[in-house]
Amino acid sequence: MARSINEIYNQLITEKETKATLSGLLPLGTNFEDLLTDITSQSKVALWRLQLYLHAFSTWILENLFDKFVTDVELTKKQSIFGTELWWIDRIFEFQYGYNVEILEADGRYSIGYPIEDPAAQIVEAAALFTDDNGASTIKVAKDDNGDLVKFTNLELTALNAYRDKIQPAGAKIDVISLSADNCEIIADVYYNALFDINQVQAETEAKINAYFKNLDFGGVVVINSLIDELQSLEFLSDVFISSFKAASNGQPLLAKSRQYETSSGYIKVTGGLDLASSLTYIPVS
Repeated sequence: MARSINEIYNQLITEKETKATLSGLLPLGTNFEDLLTDITSQSKVALWRLQLYLHAFSTWILENLFDKFVTDVELTKKQSIFGTELWWIDRIFEFQYGYNVEILEADGRYSIGYPIEDPAAQIVEAAALFTDDNGASTIKVAKDDNGDLVKFTNLELTALNAYRDKIQPAGAKIDVISLSADNCEIIADVYYNALFDINQVQAETEAKINAYFKNLDFGGVVVINSLIDELQSLEFLSDVFISSFKAASNGQPLLAKSRQYETSSGYIKVTGGLDLASSLTYIPVS
């Protein structure tokens, strides 16, 4: 964002005072206000002050041109990918709960959005777009709740869909959904170095599993071998054998998965079946 002429001028003075060869050439404390006083007085304005002012003024013009360039680039970017997957994801993250969208104009170009950006109202924490074999697209979203992903309330989802209706191209039909996390259950044997304390082993193993699911790309796929790789990074772990991995969308019966699982909601948690304390068997290895 462009600085004011006043700020630029005073920063030039401050920088000048750090130079031993220049500091003695000007009165100490000289600032933009002193320049204005000289201009309105009957005395002549020193040549160095005028030169400094002209430099500050030209720098101010340049910074404003930079700001305008950034605005033009952002607007061009939004319009050049209009209606694509990237465009939709960008627009969904811009959604502000409690705000009305308006037609905005900048240099003769028009767009739909918010006249004021309020990050606190941008409640979409995660979003992913999926297109089925018939060409129908669905955007899955979730919000943040103290570091965890959770689904939108009914009112929040209604507002987000109203926002979608305002911005979507004519003839497009994009569904926006927000669901509770998918559920999963893991039954596994964890072989660990017997020299380690079982309480530490249990705590770090459960934390590693929960971290894998939490850090999974939203809308991503759970790959069982990838989970095993994450567990094998633990110092104390000798081996791990997952005998059963079951998963399902929230509220549905858990079903066995042999290799991978694509989430319905976009994210997943160990809930709905046995908890990790009950489903993991720890076997010490000497």
